[in-house]
Amino acid sequence: MTDTRKVFISSAMLGKDNLAKYRSDNFDLQGKEFRFPISYMLEQNVEQGDRVLLITNVKQTEYPQRHYEELQAEAGAIAKAHGAEIEFVEVKEYLGYDGVALSSVFKQVADLIQDGDRLYADLTFGTKAFTFAVFIGLAYAAKAGRDVDMDTLVYAEMYRGDDGKPAYSKLMDITSLFYINSIVGDAVPGQKEDLNTLLSMFIRD
Repeated sequence: MTDTRKVFISSAMLGKDNLAKYRSDNFDLQGKEFRFPISYMLEQNVEQGDRVLLITNVKQTEYPQRHYEELQAEAGAIAKAHGAEIEFVEVKEYLGYDGVALSSVFKQVADLIQDGDRLYADLTFGTKAFTFAVFIGLAYAAKAGRDVDMDTLVYAEMYRGDDGKPAYSKLMDITSLFYINSIVGDAVPGQKEDLNTLLSMFIRD
């Protein structure tokens, strides 16, 4: 247990269902079969006595709302098994949204993150525009807050199977993109050549 609050951010699945099994080259899934990528982050990072917050962007239609209930049940069971208390916060996504609504999502996510938080986020589900707003909210909170740590950022790529093989989702660690974005955000005119050299040191073509 640490005094640091652990904050997990995700979006509810939009479609009817996802029956694909998860695989990963970046994480040891330990044979667990969860329905949502963020659940693997909870399983691997929550410890007894932790303070845990799960923030979920939920489109206000039938399937996402149902999946959010399923996510709450799965995440709640994981937290209970690890002896941690978990709080759920829903960020609502309404139909017919515009730029103002997207900015509101950014602000809601940023406002929920406090100084000293450790962040874990899954960008697999949700509409592209809202996922982008969530990413910006995370980047802002990590940069403007005190001691806010972006620990892990994941995305699960859907593979639908070839030649009758079962479909699966490949769970990937994309945390490096978050920190590349930080470098890009700090760039000033005239630095491109030097930054290209820096980026080439840890990005393989």
